Amino acid sequence: MCSAMNLRKSENSRQQGHSAEPKLKVVVEGFLRRRPDMEYSARSHRRTAGYRHSAKWFVFLALGLGACAIPLPEKDPFSEPLPPGIAQARNVVLAVQQSVTDVAALGSDLGYEERRAVLMDVGRKYFDLPLMGELSFGPGYGELSAEQQQLWIDTFILFRSSASAKVNSRDRRQVYRLMGYETISDRMVLIRTSVKYPLYALEISVDYRLMRSGGQWKIVDRYSPSSVSEIAMRRSEYRTVLEKEGFDGLILDMDRRIKGYMSN
Repeated sequence: MCSAMNLRKSENSRQQGHSAEPKLKVVVEGFLRRRPDMEYSARSHRRTAGYRHSAKWFVFLALGLGACAIPLPEKDPFSEPLPPGIAQARNVVLAVQQSVTDVAALGSDLGYEERRAVLMDVGRKYFDLPLMGELSFGPGYGELSAEQQQLWIDTFILFRSSASAKVNSRDRRQVYRLMGYETISDRMVLIRTSVKYPLYALEISVDYRLMRSGGQWKIVDRYSPSSVSEIAMRRSEYRTVLEKEGFDGLILDMDRRIKGYMSN
């Protein structure tokens, strides 16, 4: 199983290395079309048994993939000299991982609201959350009014921060490792890492796609494991709700889930 997944990962790497596009949205959306509609941390839709089944299936998939041994690079993949932008993009990823580790290490010393506030600041600083929200919504985003677009982005950011605050409520002793990088274009790179959970004997790949804008590198998507795009999975999930309940129904669903993170 692991050999097959390693072969698939190598093939994905070759495809990604030749996917440069001149404009950000074209590059990211083109990349998403080549990714399966899966999410790294989607919670089940609380009112639909099918969602619960899908979420359980995904957890088992992630754990199965994580159980495979991830070999260390033969040499330091980030040894100097590095291509332009790689060092800056790497530092963004390291800052995110260190921030998450610090929050989790504090455990119950931080309340839920405090964790969410800290992680929201981390998200705003190192992620392009408005773009991630737009891409996660899908092609219908452009048809929304300006007020609806702002409401959606605000809700998306709050939801993502709430989920992160819930996930990082305790210290799992995770250890991150840098595994490599890919230069997709002069404005976009992929930083490959892994996270090891010694308490659970698990190691899972966690990759970050970053884009340079205005002289800054920001994360625009996250993959864990490497074939699972956060944006693609959220887009699939949101599309299902939109088709059944429309924009207002999606906002209500997100609000319910945010409250669920706070109460559990």
